[in-house]
Amino acid sequence: MAGTTVFELARGGGYRAWASRPDLLRGGVEEALRWASPGSHFMRHTTRPVRLSGVQLAAGEPVVAWIGSANRDPAVFAGPDTFDPARTPNRHLAFGSGHHYCIGSHLARLTLRLFFATLFATFADVEVAGEPVRLRSTFLTGFKKLIISGTPRRGQ
Repeated sequence: MAGTTVFELARGGGYRAWASRPDLLRGGVEEALRWASPGSHFMRHTTRPVRLSGVQLAAGEPVVAWIGSANRDPAVFAGPDTFDPARTPNRHLAFGSGHHYCIGSHLARLTLRLFFATLFATFADVEVAGEPVRLRSTFLTGFKKLIISGTPRRGQ
C-alpha cells in the first residue's frame, strides 16, 4: 500500500503537496488506505436470505466485496479518484468492517505514519526510476519491484 501510494503520488505530482503539509500526515495515511488498499476484496457468505442490488440471495451464498470499488464509490466519496489528504469524513474499508475488522489496523496505521513522516523528512521529492513490476495476485495489490529515486532535502 505504501509503495502503491508513493508510486501514484510520484507519477501524478502529489508527493510535494502532501509532504509539505505535516499537519495532514494522519489524514493522508487514511486517504492512502482508501486510495490504494492492500487487499482487493473480501469474500463472505450470507447468513440469511437477502436482496442485494436487486438480486435475491439465499442463506449461505458467497458474496464478494470489492474494496477498491467500495473505497472509490462516488456516492460515498466526492472526487473518489483524487488523492485528498484532507478528506473528511473518510470511512474507507481498507481494514474491513464489523466482526472481521483487521486486528492489526492500529499497528498498520502507526507503521504507515512513521514511514511517510520519515520519507517526507528525508526527500523533498521522489520519482519512479525504472519500470515497475506489479504483483499478480487475486487478493493483494502492489508491486514485486518498484524503484523510487528521491531528491534529498537540504542538509541530508
